[in-house]
Amino acid sequence: MTDVPEPPHNDFRADQPGTADRTAAEGAIERLRLEGGVFVEAVRATRMPMAITDPALPGNPIVFANDAFLALSGYSMDEVLGQQPHFMNGAGTDPEDARRFREALEQDRDVVLESAQYRKDGSRFLASVLLSAFKGPDGGTLHQFLSYQDMTARETAEARLAEAVLREAAAADREAQLRFLVGVQAMWEADAHGVVVTDSPSWRAYTGQTRDDWLGYGWLNAVHPDDRAYAERQWREAVAAREIVDAEFRLSAPSGGWRWTNVRAVPVFDADGNVSKWASTNLDIDARKRAEIALRESEERLSLAVEVGGLATWDWDLATGNVTWNDRHFLAQGYEVGEVPPSFEAWLARVHPDDRETAVGLTEAARDHGGVYAHEFRMLLPDGTVRWASARGHFFRDATGVPYRMIGVMEDVTERRRSEAHQRMLLEELQHRVRNTLSVVRSIARRTAATSETVEGLAAHLDGRLTAFSRTQAAVTRDPTSGVDLAEIVSAELEAHAAREGHAVTLEGPPVTLKPKAAEVFGLAVHELATNAVKYGVLGAEGGRLAVSWSATEDMLTFAWDERSSAETAPPSRRGVGTELLENLVAYELAAKTSLDFRRDGVRYQAVIPLDRLTR
Repeated sequence: MTDVPEPPHNDFRADQPGTADRTAAEGAIERLRLEGGVFVEAVRATRMPMAITDPALPGNPIVFANDAFLALSGYSMDEVLGQQPHFMNGAGTDPEDARRFREALEQDRDVVLESAQYRKDGSRFLASVLLSAFKGPDGGTLHQFLSYQDMTARETAEARLAEAVLREAAAADREAQLRFLVGVQAMWEADAHGVVVTDSPSWRAYTGQTRDDWLGYGWLNAVHPDDRAYAERQWREAVAAREIVDAEFRLSAPSGGWRWTNVRAVPVFDADGNVSKWASTNLDIDARKRAEIALRESEERLSLAVEVGGLATWDWDLATGNVTWNDRHFLAQGYEVGEVPPSFEAWLARVHPDDRETAVGLTEAARDHGGVYAHEFRMLLPDGTVRWASARGHFFRDATGVPYRMIGVMEDVTERRRSEAHQRMLLEELQHRVRNTLSVVRSIARRTAATSETVEGLAAHLDGRLTAFSRTQAAVTRDPTSGVDLAEIVSAELEAHAAREGHAVTLEGPPVTLKPKAAEVFGLAVHELATNAVKYGVLGAEGGRLAVSWSATEDMLTFAWDERSSAETAPPSRRGVGTELLENLVAYELAAKTSLDFRRDGVRYQAVIPLDRLTR
């Protein structure tokens, strides 16, 4: 026989994965992350069950749920995405509650309501649901925010009532007392001195102790070791003072482990006003205590995340005007912690004067028209330092739409802004460099073509000049902000022509760092000198010597290329691109005075250049 799937206990739709609605919900997640920023990350981190919907999609489906929501509902993220906001409504949900929930969604109202809900396993729980709109700068709703609280633990109120009645009816018939103790896990008695002398099957069933284990003060052995001293002290002090015991601690469970219990014990007085015995109950509060511990741990983790992330936080009660800042908020605005009472005015006082009007306007717009307050602004600190901050805040509203509270975070983004400015500068520099490079390449190609007599000559000269230009560009781009050393350019060109500093070649000069444009011009000039020396001068003949030197005064650099050949060299028969570059291009680009002398024993070239055209 084929198993028939169990029908759902609630309005969950099992056919969501793979549908258009589900695909749309998944696509909204990234937008939600970008729009929500720090707020969404806080939702993700908290242990309070929370889900977020997207009313822009058909049916206003859920597009995000935190781990606490998944744990509460019993569904996975894959199952929850794309579901209707009220998918945990079931057979026991009051139709009036369901109607109010749907109307609040449709009318975009903030509301808190209680409703019976059903988990995936079919178990019922009473939920308090906060529905709040998450609006954009234009006042339109971007998302709806659902926060769930399990109210099932309110059974403790019923226990308190039973205990109060028990105090009034301490001397009444035991059967009458039992009728009031519905929901109590264990009931037991002790004598006038607080010693257990009567068996309690309900205690033994609750803790797993035997009768012999439990009598006398043996019940303390069922208390968690870390709570035992506290439990015994509470009991003995109450017995001595003849006062009610109201204590919470952990007890052993029959199946192993520990469960939190609330012990309530009242003295029962006889006709003479003496304590005749103690009547006691145990109420299981394990779910509530674990929820409290989980919430506390969640708050601690969120606090740690805020602290590690360097976030300043504020909480503003609009009705009373009271504002709470964390320590980071004081320090971020240049205050000592506690130096001033936190207030909107104290915050605004440290906003840069040029940004205050915008800051106030955005705050009032978010308060009056809805939406998230989001603003990047400058802070002017007392010492004159200007720092950038990014702030995001959310106004909470009552059922009538009136804002009553604002919570937000503020982050110092000064370094990020500096980094962005530096990146823009580098991009502009790169764009300028690319345009300049293309211009130089076009010029080299055009002039080489104009002076070449054959295709082969054109290719050889063009290849050599572009290769030299490429070497200089490689040196420049290794560290665009530092410049290039002049000695490095000269050495690289000589090595490219198989000439190194040594017995035939000498280099001499102080360190000089060239900015990119000057490095490009020098690279081409040295290339032309080296090429000529290989073809016609000292680098192409035996016994020749080459001395390259430069010297600097306060405002000028003198560069000299001096060839000494043992054989007579002839000057060029015509002026080519190389001669034009050495005499004219260097003079034009670097405001230099140049001289090129073709002597019989070799070439001498000199350029006298203003230092401010070469260095940064």
